[in-house]
Amino acid sequence: MKKQPSGERRMRKKYYYIINDNLLKILKKYDLQPENENITALYSDAEYWEAIKSDFQSSNIDFLRVELEFTEAELAESSWLSMRSTWHWEYPQPKSRFKEFTYGNGNFCNTCGAIFTQQGMFKTRKAPSWRKSHFLQLNWVDDELFVKQETYDLLIKENFKQLDCLPVVHGKENETLDNIVQLKIDSMLEPGLMNDDTIEHICKTCNSKKHFMRGENKMVFKENIFRNVSGDIYKTSERFGSPDLHVAARIIVISNKLYSFIRNMQLDARLEFQPIDCI
Repeated sequence: MKKQPSGERRMRKKYYYIINDNLLKILKKYDLQPENENITALYSDAEYWEAIKSDFQSSNIDFLRVELEFTEAELAESSWLSMRSTWHWEYPQPKSRFKEFTYGNGNFCNTCGAIFTQQGMFKTRKAPSWRKSHFLQLNWVDDELFVKQETYDLLIKENFKQLDCLPVVHGKENETLDNIVQLKIDSMLEPGLMNDDTIEHICKTCNSKKHFMRGENKMVFKENIFRNVSGDIYKTSERFGSPDLHVAARIIVISNKLYSFIRNMQLDARLEFQPIDCI
């Protein structure tokens, strides 16, 4: 299932660093200027990268975060991809108790952030002004996607599978909001994460496991978990999040067929995709 992308340039990594005096000294050594007073970014394919990375390590300078950038060929040739929205809009309502209203008591963990089932509908204060976007995520909710009603109807018309939806409700009036629905992704892949660079954390309250990945490598899953699936969108069985944060989110995974349609129809504004390796 794994395909080797063509083209000259492959995935590259963009490392972000917080500015401090030691880092500025090292940047000066390579005739580099920081992007601003607070943070700077460096690419892993720069000719100076290996040397400057060694200097950072010698000075105990660690990166803040890393982004993976893929070529169009790598994305187009991947059988399965992760999908997320970079547009985090509004907060679920009521802000102080949205988990009780949306998931129901006993269906979430207040210690690690794990969600077990959803029983109610998400509530927001208003409907979004979509403009050029078609998908969004809510703040505090990392593994659910919300979509324009007309975009959802288009996806259903194209016979994509496993694309159920739920209405989104006004936070106070309890009326269905226009032109926004939640993609209800109930289908989950079998466990199959293969990355060996993750840190596993077991919650002492609910005994759920979550994986922490620093983001330097692509996600790798067992090929056999995709062999008998017939849908176009799933969630991983595995949860992900930092041990120190109240986050335990599953990854949303889509088929190449769905990815290609989203791109070709220009529905991908503020969406981020990453190829998944299958071995």
